[in-house]
Amino acid sequence: MINMHVEFYSGHKGQLFRLVRTPASVNGHLLFVAPLFEQANNTRHMVTKAAIASYDSGYQSIVFDHYGTGDSQGQLADASLSVWQQDIIKQLGELRQVSDKPITLSLSLSAALLLTDDMLAMVDSVQLWQPELNGKRFVQQFKRLALAKDLQKEKSNSNDTCTGSLMTIAGYTMTHSLLDELAKQVLGHISQCQADVEWLEWLAANTELTQGRQKQYDALQQASAKQIQLTTLSDEKFWLATELLVSQQLLTYLHGAFALNAQCGAEYD
Repeated sequence: MINMHVEFYSGHKGQLFRLVRTPASVNGHLLFVAPLFEQANNTRHMVTKAAIASYDSGYQSIVFDHYGTGDSQGQLADASLSVWQQDIIKQLGELRQVSDKPITLSLSLSAALLLTDDMLAMVDSVQLWQPELNGKRFVQQFKRLALAKDLQKEKSNSNDTCTGSLMTIAGYTMTHSLLDELAKQVLGHISQCQADVEWLEWLAANTELTQGRQKQYDALQQASAKQIQLTTLSDEKFWLATELLVSQQLLTYLHGAFALNAQCGAEYD
């Protein structure tokens, strides 16, 4: 039986809903950072599977909802990029204070837009699942998807509405400034990285990174002191599926990575 603790954690601005899975013998810690908006809903099932995989390898995992989202306190309209980033930094700092075990930060899709130098300085490794590192493109795609859903429902009115400083897109009410902040996030805000970085990219078999993705990878590599490990997976993209989907290739990769990290940690001890 998995030892899982459900709690409300005191974040930077309010209580964060968290699921903490702690094995009897802890080899390391893993903080999962959820992507934004609909991507969070589409990845939740896969993150749960990944958390269980890490548990089986002796990793304590933490899965949480950003402030103003899910079961955490507050409203999305009260959230900001800074609040979300400070919540991540606070959790990493507390892990570092109470444990000398390695800390891994896992960011999928748009969660990579929250990454900062401060976070990178606090962890031993970073996992990037199909990372989105261009905030302007993410915001544009989010708006396009919202419009597409609106057309599919054959509504005569748009899902995009504005009231004062707030705007509603596809049912999400937020400040204009939040989207503006996200749109400004690019690789340029990362200037140094001493952690081990694992980049997982979903690609069809026998294909290579597109020119745009290669440029993003190269830019992040320039900021990294170590060689970034690029691994390609040909499974269906679970975050785009219309029903719950598990990436078996991802789980296989994670089992191997966690087992190797646990072995290296034991040898270090």
